[in-house]
Amino acid sequence: MAISMYQASVPVFVKTLGNLAAILDKAAAVAAAKKVDESVMLGLRLAPDMFSLARQIQQATVHAKGAPARLAAWSRPQSTTPGRVFAEVQGLHRQGDRVPEHAQAREVDGSEGRDINAQGSARIP
Repeated sequence: MAISMYQASVPVFVKTLGNLAAILDKAAAVAAAKKVDESVMLGLRLAPDMFSLARQIQQATVHAKGAPARLAAWSRPQSTTPGRVFAEVQGLHRQGDRVPEHAQAREVDGSEGRDINAQGSARIP
C-alpha cells in the first residue's frame, strides 16, 4: 500500500505538536514547583551549541506550520519570535497547531511532483 504525501507529513506534525504541548505543561509544572523563573527555564539548553527550549519550540512550530502550507501551495505563514514565559510559548505552540489541522489531504497529495521554493509558493515545472 502506498503512503500519500499527506499521510507522511500532516499527521506527523500534529502528533509532534501534541507531544510538545505535554512537554511544555510538564516544564511549566516543574518551574512552578521548584520556583524557577519561567524565562530561565525557557532559556535552558541541553548543550552549549543548541537553541534554548523556547527557540526549539518556536522552530518546531515554524516547521509544523510551514511544511503543510508549502505542500498545499498556500502562502507562507508568518514567523514568530520565541516566547519568554510559558504562556507565550504555549500560545505560539497553539498557533502552530492550527495550520496542520487545516491542511486537507486533497491539497497536500500530489505535491511530491511540484517544485516548492523557499517562499512557500509552489511552481509547476
